[in-house]
Amino acid sequence: MRLRNFRLLLGGQAVSRVGNGVYEATLGLMVFSAGSAIAMSAVLVAFVAPQLAFTVKAGVLSDRVDRRRLVIAADVIAALVAVGVAVLAHGNPNVELLIVLSLGIGTAAALFNPAYGPLLSNTVPGEQLARANGIDAAVTNAASLAGPALGGWLYAVGGASLAIGANGASFLAAAACSSLLRLDPNRKRQPADAAVEDAPPDPGSAAAWRWIRTSGWVPPLLVLALLMNLLVLGPFFVVLPWRVTDQHLPAIVLGMAVSVQAGAALLGSIVLGRRPSARPGRRFAAVAAAFPAAIVVLLFVDGALGVLLAAALVGLGMAAGVLENLMLQTWVPDHLRGRVYSFDVLVSLGSIPAGYLSAGILISGGVARAAGLIGAVVCLLAVLGVAASRLAHQRLATDVTT
Repeated sequence: MRLRNFRLLLGGQAVSRVGNGVYEATLGLMVFSAGSAIAMSAVLVAFVAPQLAFTVKAGVLSDRVDRRRLVIAADVIAALVAVGVAVLAHGNPNVELLIVLSLGIGTAAALFNPAYGPLLSNTVPGEQLARANGIDAAVTNAASLAGPALGGWLYAVGGASLAIGANGASFLAAAACSSLLRLDPNRKRQPADAAVEDAPPDPGSAAAWRWIRTSGWVPPLLVLALLMNLLVLGPFFVVLPWRVTDQHLPAIVLGMAVSVQAGAALLGSIVLGRRPSARPGRRFAAVAAAFPAAIVVLLFVDGALGVLLAAALVGLGMAAGVLENLMLQTWVPDHLRGRVYSFDVLVSLGSIPAGYLSAGILISGGVARAAGLIGAVVCLLAVLGVAASRLAHQRLATDVTT
């Protein structure tokens, strides 16, 4: 936190993430006051669609231009769309305006996601990178605790326009902080970058994919992340409210579970950031094993205890993202980092919504427990596979682990 660039980047994004929490907490209220469940689906699709369409292209762009400017552009786009919708809504946005809002924030996210992780790695020296990722993840989870509460209050006081406007203001704050960054261009570029920067976008993404295939450690990382998101993390957020309502538990149990999950992720992020392993791939797999344990507990342990314990395990599993970022920032060459990040982001974008859909179908068909158990076994086998792969044996440099 003594490093000016890291402090500025983190401070701005902390405000933005609280704004995101405001948006996420009030989105459902805004949609259902103006439309129906179909409208909610349309709004969510509008958020995901531009990310699926543009994330890889944004990854190419992240490696060809100043990442700081790309992050600023993403925040400014999101701010302009949010403030514009807040003004046009006159307190009560219709479904069309909410779709425009989701399209705008989704497009900004497509630009932001492949650039932010590489940019963060350019703000700290190698020996501080693990702690920087731990603090960044802790801030994200702290914001997920504070943002929804603030969003509920803003919605109650000033309606949808105030909540949307506050989210827009948070994006502007993040852009202002990022504009003050002063990075050394010699630290974030390598000699080989000149050839990459001269290449057209499509060959650029193809070059990154070839590097991924030959790396030996990125494919196991992506496969494990895909299975965990598809079979556990996506279904978890559908199964969780179903288990609460199916067992006739008090509604407060669901709220407590969300808080427990965020708290466990926050603590796990701090611990993993302060004590990085020399072999982070091995620890990544071990921590990710908390995901299949969570879905088994949620499905087979009755009562509030099962719900809260499962939420804690999911929070712990989500803290593995600290190690995932550390590996990508350390082992991927800087001139390919944005593109490799974009493929990593696409794994979550595609697999988590598919997990939502499959969970709903399985619950409706009455086979959620059997399918959840099978999914947990598949994920545990994937963990064992990673433990035997090159990912588990790849070592960090000494200056990253000290």
